[in-house]
Amino acid sequence: MIKRIFDFVVGLMMVVFFAPVLLVCYVFHKIFEGGKFLFIHFRIGLGGKLIPIYKIRTMYENSDEILAQYLESSKEAREHWEMHRKLKDFDPRVFRYGEILRRLDLDELPQLFNVLKGDLSLVGPRPYMNEELDPYPDEKAVITSVKPGISGLWQVSGRNKLTLEERIALDVEYAKNRTFWMDLTILLVTIYNFLAQFVGGSGISLKKNAGSYKLTRRINLAENELGSSSAK
Repeated sequence: MIKRIFDFVVGLMMVVFFAPVLLVCYVFHKIFEGGKFLFIHFRIGLGGKLIPIYKIRTMYENSDEILAQYLESSKEAREHWEMHRKLKDFDPRVFRYGEILRRLDLDELPQLFNVLKGDLSLVGPRPYMNEELDPYPDEKAVITSVKPGISGLWQVSGRNKLTLEERIALDVEYAKNRTFWMDLTILLVTIYNFLAQFVGGSGISLKKNAGSYKLTRRINLAENELGSSSAK
């Protein structure tokens, strides 16, 4: 109950704060791309229930077809996709304006409305697709025992450099050991990293050392935390 109240109050404050940014994104989207502004994708939520996740659309509307053709034509991209469920350096599905949104993580701002609805928490495991977790039934049971979040332990512990298995392992660890102070630390690190990218600052990671997580500073935030993602 305390976490839900915290999520709603902080989430509402963030919606108000970022409302002008969302409005600018909407205007730019209509000018440079057109079409639907929001993209809705269903992911696994608390108890295994499917929930709609809101994002600003950054991909062409035939993105699935583009991805299939690209993976068929590139062995390296296909191998990276199978291991990470992400594309490394180039994603042909993403239009130019979408690349900017993704680099700045602005495409995820609509997920704050998921928080207000109660589908997501500010901090929690990644909201996965069924096909990502089905090969890991034990881990799936642990991860879906808590509400997924906009940010989480894996996002501040390596993010796009991690394999799918590494991300799942971190989410399992979070689900088993979560505390309010862990949530607060992850949230503050996430906010710091989000703001740091606009001023060219270095990012912060949480790294496990001797059984506890310590803050470590990275030199290149963009290289370590930002990049294309199929399911951020």
